Amino acid sequence: GAHPLRAAALPHVRELAEASGETAALGLYDPVRRQTCVVAVVESDAPVRYVSKLHEWRDLHTGASGRAVMAFLPEDERRAIVERTRLAPATEHTITSADELEQVLAGVRERGYAFSQEERRLGGVGIAAPVFGPGGLVGGVGGVSVPTLRFVPDDEPRLARLVTTCARRITEAIGG
Repeated sequence: GAHPLRAAALPHVRELAEASGETAALGLYDPVRRQTCVVAVVESDAPVRYVSKLHEWRDLHTGASGRAVMAFLPEDERRAIVERTRLAPATEHTITSADELEQVLAGVRERGYAFSQEERRLGGVGIAAPVFGPGGLVGGVGGVSVPTLRFVPDDEPRLARLVTTCARRITEAIGG
């Protein structure tokens, strides 16, 4: 069925895809599964583009979209995720050390967004930021996926600004 967050977020996700020129996606966090589910994808117009699968469940430790959520969860919940997933790698670039992951998550909290390169799927770079629901709890994530071939590191600040703006607007739209 239609999720109220998805409906409120869609215009902002579209705007993000347009402004960035990349595929933008919205994920919802399920605190029972402790995973995110992709609920909206707006494709880039570029001939070479990163394709995000709709309704795909994602572990939180493997890429930018998951880490944008995980960084803002309570410590005991983060620990439970590490124990459940055992930080199983999705690619050879996935962070598999709990200490290293905690350091990366601290950086996400500091910057307000997560960045990953080929850690969930080869060929893709992700930049994502958390969406907060009422009560200040992290409820989802907005982000872009860029094909590694086209990604320019100098472009990270611009993309990060677009992504964090999108996530903030969605947060405001749902009263978070």
